[in-house]
Amino acid sequence: MGLAACGGAETGTPTPGAPILPPQVDPTQEPTASPTWIPTPIPTVVVAEITVTPECTAEPTVTSTATPTVILIVDPQPTITHDLNDIVKFDQISDSFTWTDAEKKVVKEGARRVALKLAGVIKIAHPSWDVDQFPNKAFLMVYGAQVEFFKTGQSCEKATTYKDCWGKTINSNKINVFTDSEIKDSASEISYHWTVHELGHAFIDAVGKESTDPTNPIKILETAIKENKHLGRPPEGSLWGFAGSFSAWQNSTVDSAAEVFADMYTGWVYNKWEVKIDENDNPVTDGNGNPVLTTDGQNRASFMNKHMSDWIEVAIKNEN
Repeated sequence: MGLAACGGAETGTPTPGAPILPPQVDPTQEPTASPTWIPTPIPTVVVAEITVTPECTAEPTVTSTATPTVILIVDPQPTITHDLNDIVKFDQISDSFTWTDAEKKVVKEGARRVALKLAGVIKIAHPSWDVDQFPNKAFLMVYGAQVEFFKTGQSCEKATTYKDCWGKTINSNKINVFTDSEIKDSASEISYHWTVHELGHAFIDAVGKESTDPTNPIKILETAIKENKHLGRPPEGSLWGFAGSFSAWQNSTVDSAAEVFADMYTGWVYNKWEVKIDENDNPVTDGNGNPVLTTDGQNRASFMNKHMSDWIEVAIKNEN
């Protein structure tokens, strides 16, 4: 790169033949030293041989990319071969004891209510089953087939030695009906309750446990009654948790676990139990408007709700 000249006075041109005089120096100017070029030193590069040793790396973990095997838990629904339109049927010993349309209507309605209740419980345990769409399937799963109501042409006393009874359950698929019966279309649903009561007896046969088996529903209720007598048959004038008295929500006055169970089956199907009454004889309700059960009513409801789902499963396995 060129260097710029420093500023200073000009020197005269020498005259030929004259002595060469030194250049004049302006005394007012400080002498300026000629610039000195200092070469930029080239840095010394030290080259060293470096040996790089790679770190030891662990063997890589190989993850299998194979498609996992998916195991599906299948809950097969029992196959129903019976006509879904008829879960009960009617017969009689002779044409002298034929069924009227009104009587058939009552029995069918009681059976329909049982089917709806069974379907609701089964659907919770088996969400994939279509019993909610076809409640009659639930009835046939539990009872195994249609339940026949058979008019015997006999009185209760002649058939059983008891007085004033309407019928007797023979097994899970047959209920005898006596001449004492007063099955009729009733706004009070008393006749419907009788149908459900008898189907409660038939349910015990569908569960199929021997009477001496500790898991038999009647045996379990007997044990519960020993621990709490208010689960048994109430004395006259008391309800002990039932929604009503005899002929309304109790279809028997017999103090046995079997008869008490059949009445509790009715309460369970309709979800009706004894409720608290205020000073104006009105049912006490909670914040949602639901009736508040008495302690006895709650105890009966709890007993049935605790056991019925298990007993239903046993009945389904027995009948299918």
